[in-house]
Formats: sequence, C-alpha cells, structure tokens
Amino acid sequence: MTDDKGWIYSTINGGISWISQMSPKRGSLNSIYFIDENTGWIAGEYGTIRKTEDGGLSWASKNGNTNEHLNFIYFSNTNSGWIVGDNGIILRTQDGGNSWVKHSRTPSADLNSLYFSNESTGWITGSNNTLLMSTDQGRTWLSRSITPSNPLSVYFLDINEGWITDEGGNIYHTIDGGSIWYPQVRPLFWPLTSICFIDKENGWAVGHNGTLIHTICGGKYWYYQDIGSGADLNSLMMFDNQRGLAVGNHGVIVNIVPAQ
Repeated sequence: MTDDKGWIYSTINGGISWISQMSPKRGSLNSIYFIDENTGWIAGEYGTIRKTEDGGLSWASKNGNTNEHLNFIYFSNTNSGWIVGDNGIILRTQDGGNSWVKHSRTPSADLNSLYFSNESTGWITGSNNTLLMSTDQGRTWLSRSITPSNPLSVYFLDINEGWITDEGGNIYHTIDGGSIWYPQVRPLFWPLTSICFIDKENGWAVGHNGTLIHTICGGKYWYYQDIGSGADLNSLMMFDNQRGLAVGNHGVIVNIVPAQ
C-alpha cells in the first residue's frame, strides 16, 4: 500500500504485519492497483508511476511524460490500464504499464476516480461536478449530468448497478447504467473518498476523520466501524466479505475485518 509521505508498504502475511519501503520519488503516492498477487502499479504526485512484478518487493519507475499529480490508477486486465489526475489529465497504457500516452484532457477539472463496468463502458469523477462516461473503450469521454457535488469515487458492480460518493458525504445509487442516480441514506457529512461492493448487498466506504462504513443491504443503511484512528482514509480495496485494506494520510493502514 502507499501513503502521503512517499512510502510503500508490503505484506506477506495477509496484512497482519507490514514492511516499509521508501520510494525514491518525491511527493505522496495516491493510488495503488494490483491485477494479481504479483503485478501491481502505483501513481502519485509529480507524474510518479511505478510497477512491481514481484508482489511489491521491488518497484520500477515508468515514464508517463507528465509532471501532473496523478490521483487514480486502474487496470481492466494485465495490459490495459488508465490513470487520471490533476488538470484533467488522462493517461492510457496497452502494454501493462511499461509505457503511457496522454489520451485526453479535461482542463477545468482535477480527476480523482475511474472505473470500467465492462470492456466498453467507463466512468470518471472529478472536481467542478465532473462526471464523464465512455461507451467506446475510453476513446471518447462525454460529460454526464450529476446531482452529487464534486463526486470523489465511482464503483460499478456490473453494467447497470453502481455507486458514487461525494465530498458532502452523500452516496448515490444507479440501477440503470447511470441514467438516473438515486440518493441513498446520508451516513455522515464529510467527504467519502472511496467505495466498493463485492456483491449487491455488501459494500464499504472510507473517508475523512477515520471513517469506515459498511452496508449489508445494498446501501439502504450504513453501519460505522471504529478503526481507532481519526486519520483521513483515501483508498479502499476489499478482497472478499471477510478481508480488506484501507490506506490514509500519515501512513495509516487499516486491516478491515468483519464488525463484531
């Protein structure tokens, strides 16, 4: 995992203990994505892109030909990946992250999240109430109207059902592929930075002030889980219904287990 001091953390025992590795790059590391147990990527400030092929024991720098802050990295398979970042930058790779090209740019927005619900349909969120959608494998991105104020995170369970969080702590739900977004119960009043679901009922979200919330009913109600820290949490990854990880500011790493 990564933090806002430029450290990389690796584990070999499912998150029980962590080994720290200092990144040679300056600035924070904002996003991490693994496609399998060995192959992963990170993205961060000042155009930082790094790749591991040994489960995070070593990292190789990759050139994205940009100095922009990169906020989110996502891979749909071992070859095809995307990065979004500040000042509307979108980067694309088709060779497993070894080389990146500037795909397009939305100058008025800092982009903070990206997700593909299938091979063709993708979503991007960003500042200035930005919500972009692609239906042609990311070749073109078109603006969509959205109720949330500055959406922070987007996640789709399938082509029809998805969720968006925003900086006001709201959660919105769609069951028609994003044509209409319905507000769900508002669990709190500060930013929710990351959300994911493992099935139609079980989902988690993290946010500022040490927020970790869990739903077992598709988001109709959310339950707070105490992590023992008030640090802002920035990114969330759930492996199954029993195990997940969240990372946050100042090196905070949360090993998520079922609430008792």
